[in-house]
Amino acid sequence: MFSRLGARLPEESAEPRVALVASQIVGLIVARYIIGLEPLASMDDGQVIELVAPTI
Repeated sequence: MFSRLGARLPEESAEPRVALVASQIVGLIVARYIIGLEPLASMDDGQVIELVAPTI
């Protein structure tokens, strides 16, 4: 998934930008599913997508 993203970005900035996207996604997974951080844990998928997508 991340290599496909990197292929769409300018080569000189692809690696750090992909790393930042990966860190945001991993953080979201940890907060929502492992820690159960509210209100994130109880939001429906559509709400999460709506809020997070513009930052990615």
